[in-house]
Amino acid sequence: MKSLSMALAASLIATCGFASATVVTAADSFGTNGTIINQAGGQGWNGAWQSGLTGANAPVVNNGKLEFRKDANVAATRKLNKAMSSDVIVDFTFQYTGTLGTNVFLGLWFGSSIGGPNMGLKSNCDNASGACTNDMFARTAGSSGPFVTDSDLVAGQSYRMYGHLYKSQEGSSYDRFAVWLNPTAYEMNSLTTPDLLSKGASGLYSFDSIGFRTANLKGQVLTVDNLSINAIPEPGSLALLGLAMLGMGAARRRKSK
Repeated sequence: MKSLSMALAASLIATCGFASATVVTAADSFGTNGTIINQAGGQGWNGAWQSGLTGANAPVVNNGKLEFRKDANVAATRKLNKAMSSDVIVDFTFQYTGTLGTNVFLGLWFGSSIGGPNMGLKSNCDNASGACTNDMFARTAGSSGPFVTDSDLVAGQSYRMYGHLYKSQEGSSYDRFAVWLNPTAYEMNSLTTPDLLSKGASGLYSFDSIGFRTANLKGQVLTVDNLSINAIPEPGSLALLGLAMLGMGAARRRKSK
């Protein structure tokens, strides 16, 4: 009986995986230099990168980083190997060169390049002084902020942009987007104290594609690296892991008697 309990518990753990951690759905560290079009690097993707830009305007991978120089609603896009409908963690590093102007934009979008959830750079510049403040944004829908307070991005400096896109209640569309700029390890593990929590129904219930939209570039180079899209297991998977751990504990207690 003890052996059966241990075998059952092990089987449950193997079935659900380590459910308390995020499961990598897709990732790309942009290891192959050259135009991004038709590159199939990374893991967890269905097909290769595509772009609405062609020729010399197409985004390129340079020294292991994806670079954008021109504007497009679909500057780079790729399909996931499965549709996502649960909570999602998005993680990438970002930097830029040049001088930001009003509304220089790079947004990582989910499902649709226009109107859906997206996050990234949207420079807020005062036309009189030229100063740009609160440059990182996240939104569930629409075409304006909100912005991360004091996210005054500096040219040549690398930033980690981390987001948690989720549904506040069962059956809803994605309606919450929590983001962190240069998060701590504790914040990434606990998903607490976001720098910004954007709220509002997106109308997006599931998605199988992500992409980057760029706008208002005038000589700047926007760079992305170490992109990953992670799924947080459904509550049922977490319950299954709990059952497995209970089984393991019960088996150990019987063995110690």
